[in-house]
Amino acid sequence: MNLDTFKANVDKHWRLEVLRGALFMMLMGAAALPTVFVVRRLDHAGFDAPAIGVVSVSYMIIAAFMFYNMSPIRQKQLRQLHAECPTCDRLLLGKHSGSVIATGRCPVCGSQVLQ
Repeated sequence: MNLDTFKANVDKHWRLEVLRGALFMMLMGAAALPTVFVVRRLDHAGFDAPAIGVVSVSYMIIAAFMFYNMSPIRQKQLRQLHAECPTCDRLLLGKHSGSVIATGRCPVCGSQVLQ
């Protein structure tokens, strides 16, 4: 892989990370919606079974999306960018990308990864 391709992959990686962070923050904001529902429901009907059900299911769905967003399934996306060391198979994006760009070598095993 050449330096320009690696830099483009680093840019794609950071865009994906920003997108994932924005999605996570949106889901954090969405977690307030069931609470607003309960507060409004308390004024009219009190804290009844439908309110408990709606809040519980809503929080479980939002939590499931948040955990999925932060799960290691993104390793597949990183591997699609072909950003692993050919020798030790470590991912070179993220915290290692600066040293790879500077030296052209894998920071773990020292093998040449950029031409």
